[in-house]
Amino acid sequence: MAIAEPAGLGKTEDLRARLSLEPAARVYLYAGDFSYQDGVDILTEALITVCRTDERAHFVLVGSGELRGMVEEVVLGAGLRARCCLPGDLSAGDFANFLAA
Repeated sequence: MAIAEPAGLGKTEDLRARLSLEPAARVYLYAGDFSYQDGVDILTEALITVCRTDERAHFVLVGSGELRGMVEEVVLGAGLRARCCLPGDLSAGDFANFLAA
């Protein structure tokens, strides 16, 4: 199950609206391999803690890998779907839009 689709991201303003980001939202971005080597399992546990303590926190996790399914399950199980976006692998232009958002 995909939590977000990368197709047609559009402008920065459109992306913020699609992600339901308030102007005061704190956006944390991860870009890399979804693997134990890159620590995405630890990041997943940390994002749960951050979201529980900071209602303005939103996460964008860009990339793919062996642990993507596990990350999606943990995010959904923690009830954080609205605060976590997993768009998969992105083109350079789409990644730049996420950075700007």
